[in-house]
Amino acid sequence: MPHEDVNAQLQAFTDQIQHGHSHTTLPLLLTYLREHRADQGVRAHTHYLIAWASWGVNDFATAQRHIRQALRWMDQHATLYLRALLMQAQIQLALDRFLPALDTQLQVLQLTDGEQDPDIVAQAYLGVGNYFQVQGKHDQALTCYEHAYDFALRSAEFEIELKAANYLLSLYCSECYTAEAEKILQDCWAKLYHRQEVDPAQKASLHHYQGMVLLQQQRFNAALEQLNISLQINQQFNFLWGQTQNRIQLAQLHASQQRYNTAIGQLETAVFTASLFDQGLLQQKICGHIRDIHVEAENYAAALAAQEAYHHFALRNEQLFVLKNQEKHQRQLRTLEHQLAQIKQRQLVRGLEQKIQRLEATLQAKATLDPVTQAYLPAQLAQVYPAQRLPACLLRINALGQLNEQLGPLRTDLLLQKLHHLLTHEVLAATQKIYRLPGFGFLLHPVGEGAWQQALPESLQQALSPYPLSLTLQTVLFDTTHYTVEPLSTLWEWPASGGEDGTLA
Repeated sequence: MPHEDVNAQLQAFTDQIQHGHSHTTLPLLLTYLREHRADQGVRAHTHYLIAWASWGVNDFATAQRHIRQALRWMDQHATLYLRALLMQAQIQLALDRFLPALDTQLQVLQLTDGEQDPDIVAQAYLGVGNYFQVQGKHDQALTCYEHAYDFALRSAEFEIELKAANYLLSLYCSECYTAEAEKILQDCWAKLYHRQEVDPAQKASLHHYQGMVLLQQQRFNAALEQLNISLQINQQFNFLWGQTQNRIQLAQLHASQQRYNTAIGQLETAVFTASLFDQGLLQQKICGHIRDIHVEAENYAAALAAQEAYHHFALRNEQLFVLKNQEKHQRQLRTLEHQLAQIKQRQLVRGLEQKIQRLEATLQAKATLDPVTQAYLPAQLAQVYPAQRLPACLLRINALGQLNEQLGPLRTDLLLQKLHHLLTHEVLAATQKIYRLPGFGFLLHPVGEGAWQQALPESLQQALSPYPLSLTLQTVLFDTTHYTVEPLSTLWEWPASGGEDGTLA
């Protein structure tokens, strides 16, 4: 077979694995390996792809066997050799062999030129960050992840950028750096919009972290939607680790709403899923969550049982970090931590510059917020979409002037604040924004979909029922030049056929 055809076929296999089709690609790769055993280069490359695909279907023993063969036959000066080392480290991490994985990542950093192969350096720093993360050293892990993201941006490889972004989001969300997480999510969604094919595992992670941000903002319905989308993708492609993370967050969401039985059910499913691939660390973490929710629900007998399971896993997991070559690893870690301290110093300077920029952007943004409700004003929409007629939803407050006379300006302002708060937390989708349209009501863009477009949600009806309020939801075209609306259709009115004066009967 001509060399060009071989390269094309290997690239086709790579694309299939990258887009989540490891199950169907594996048998084809095994056949391809038998057909090309005589060619050492093709043989090594195929072993590497089989290891990658096996890792993708959670068959870590097969992955480990094939990555060893790949490294044995590869040219150690080739870029693919470095990628194979990265794959070996990922497999070692999946088997909870953290110290060998750290050793492999450090080897990659020593062998790689950051200017020539920034994507490889990025992935190596992600691996080093993983080591610090499981050790509970979040500052060092964050430094590694931020450094990895910098290299990923330099690489101009979107898949690597997305992977580094998700690792960074994992820490930003767990440490409640909501503003930083939102910025990265916005950048990733904007770039994702223009791509037809993307690794489903990375896309599922983005939905997951979007859900975590929404949960921190107490937008529970939107958070639930994003977490369920992520769970569906992870179940479709059998991504077990992703499923466990989804269920942990869903449990926290349900627990925050005092739905303790539902939360425990999610975590028990997560423990079972984790037992299919995890050596104990993840199961220990989930047992800790189960214990905490039982305590919150005042179910102390069940909490004690969960604590015993947690302690059992903790004792077993201590052995994972016993240094077999104490002197060598301590020397490597001291060198690495010195390098990270220098990186952290550079990041601190850049972070202060970025903080100033964000503060300036915040002050500028506040100038485009409605002073009463803190909703966006149409001027911001016009900046993004100048001279356009945009499809949107208008929640019209009927007879607003009459309402103002009836309640008085202060009570009307309080009612508008309440309505904006309810829309934000009960109705607004993750991709939508809400704009105050003075004299009319609230504009939601983009239009989006949801049950609320059929009728005003019952929770809002109950919250608004004490007020003499009449609402109409319409689809409209919004003119971003003149700030006018052209009604297209009426979706619903509330109250439906109420009192003649538009107040509740």
